[in-house]
Parts: sequence; C-alpha cells; structure tokens
Amino acid sequence: MNFLNSYILIFNLKIKSINYLRLSLFVILLFLIMAFILNRLDLNISDNDIIKKFQLKKIEKDNFKNVDTIVVGDSSAGNSFDSNYFSKISELNTKNLSLTGSWGIIGSLGIIKKSLKKNKNIKNIIIIQTLDILSRDFSKQSVLELYDIEEIISILSIEELIAYMFNIKELWWHLKYMINEDFSVRKEIDYRSDYLKQKNKKFSNKKLKINPKKTFNDLIISKEKLKELKMLDVFCDKEKLNCIFLNGPIHKVVANNSSHFFNNLEIIMKKKLKKIKYFPNIFIYENYKMGDTIDHIDIKYKKESTLKYFNIIKDNLKN
Repeated sequence: MNFLNSYILIFNLKIKSINYLRLSLFVILLFLIMAFILNRLDLNISDNDIIKKFQLKKIEKDNFKNVDTIVVGDSSAGNSFDSNYFSKISELNTKNLSLTGSWGIIGSLGIIKKSLKKNKNIKNIIIIQTLDILSRDFSKQSVLELYDIEEIISILSIEELIAYMFNIKELWWHLKYMINEDFSVRKEIDYRSDYLKQKNKKFSNKKLKINPKKTFNDLIISKEKLKELKMLDVFCDKEKLNCIFLNGPIHKVVANNSSHFFNNLEIIMKKKLKKIKYFPNIFIYENYKMGDTIDHIDIKYKKESTLKYFNIIKDNLKN
C-alpha cells in the first residue's frame, strides 16, 4: 500500500493525483523555506554556535584595532592560553579567538582572515591546535560559515552552498534542541576563563578517569586536513604574516603511549609548512592538571601553560 492509498484510507477522501502532487510540493517548499529561515537566523543551538559568536564579537569591537597578537585554534587553545596574562608578560595586546576542534584548521584560517579585515596591523598570529587535529575530517561547515561567497565557491561549490542554506536537517536540529530537557549538557561562556565553561567531571577532581591504554599511534592523517594546513601556510606566506604554530596540551598517559605518532607528526608538519614557524614541543600535563578532556587544561593552570608557550616563542614574536 503506497502513501497516497494510505492517506485516502485514513481520511476517507478522494484525492486526485495532481492535488496530491501539489500538496507534496507545497509541504517540501514549506520545509525548505523554514530551513532557510532557521539557517539565516543562526540561533545558538550548539557549543560551536556559542563560541563562534563569542569570538566574532571580539573582532567586531572598536578596540580590536589596537590588538597586536591573536591566538587561533581549537578548544585546546581556548582552555590553555590566557590572553590577558600573555599580554602582560609579552607587552603585546593579545586576543584569544579560538574556536573548537569541529572548526578545524580551515576554521582558524577563517578567523585569521576576519581579524585582518578589521585590523591589518596584527603583528603575530599564534596557532594552537590539538595534537590529533590532522586525523579529523575536512570542515565544510567552517568554510560555509566563516568565508565570503567567492571563497566558498572556490573551495566548495554552488551546489554545496545551496544545500547548506536549504538543509532540511535544520528543522530536526532545532526541534532536538527545543525538546532536550538536559540543559546541563549545553555549554555557556565562562567569562573568567574567556572560553566555553568546562564540564564538572574533570581529571583534576578525579571525576573523570583516563584509559591507561589511550594512544594516538593508531590515528591516520587525513589528506583533507593536510589540504587545510597548506591553505593556512600559503595564506601566511602570501600576506607576509608572522605565523607561529604550536601543539595543544595533552594528558601524560596519552603522551607516554603515543611517541610514534608524535614523531610522524613532527616530520609531516616540518615537511608541509614552508612559511609558518612550527614548534614541535609536546606540552605534557599530569592528571591533576587536566580538565574535562585529554587536551583541556584545568583553568586553574591556564597561566602556567600560557607561560610555557611564551617561553618557547618569545624570541619569534614581533613587537
């Protein structure tokens, strides 16, 4: 029994095929319009939405024109780099504009481009990405949300742009957000740490435990992520920028189990990066200093990790 017959049986209506087709097309069109409206409204229904808007607001402020140094990257940077403390010890006006790992390296590049449009006098760009970032998928979402139309089409396609703007999944995502009663899973900005608030379960308070066999040695480097890395390097070269690339922090247990991956990572990064200054240092922290993931510092130790970064790169910063 097809859907049309079921509809007639349930509602006891004699409906012509042409009217059924019109009704179906109307419903589909309605869903597409609703999806487009929700897409354009850009509501906060995820952590990625929240952190994106939080960081973009920093760029939009008038005082951003006075910034010397920006930090971009993912949550490993957001949780480990204290821009106020770095400003104090480096005497450089610094802003941390880090997003999350979902935005990828190409997301960091998007933030750099937006920053330079607002302030062409930025002297230093510090990039901090989590150690396993190169094993993740290419982030089309970052291109679609952070890049200009011309760039989107050059990187992706018109079809992908249209599919993004009229994605019916938007209806499900927003509905899921509205009916989700567990508001504790929704993150918010912690203005003390200048980033997303960490979860209550952390390694530091012993509410989170590490798998003693956790390793990065079995990760496979993504060709698409290497493409992102090259795009970043080419842009830094083209714009004559002082770009510095650092690894995010990592839990000691994972570090001890991942020496093979780290060696390969260093080889790949040094081979792929021509303009960007890459520092292969692995920033390892004990269990009691780690936050809610294996690459998040507990914010109590944020200044400590910031100082480590500063000591590594201080001779490569432009004043």
